[in-house]
Amino acid sequence: MKQIFVSYSRKDRDAVATLVTALKQSTPNIFIDDQIKIENWRERLDKEIRHCDALLVVLSNSANKSAEVHKE
Repeated sequence: MKQIFVSYSRKDRDAVATLVTALKQSTPNIFIDDQIKIENWRERLDKEIRHCDALLVVLSNSANKSAEVHKE
């Protein structure tokens, strides 16, 4: 099954949670960084992004200013 990674600013977490809930109704394999609960967060995140079939960037003013979003 194809996997979609959602990149977003933490400041937009509530709006992204609503979006992800809606997307999971038709595309259940959605991955967001809050699913990572380990020490080497960045390494695991990079691995997950490389294995995704699509990257969905939730673009906002906060995301545009986020160094992490730009890395992703």
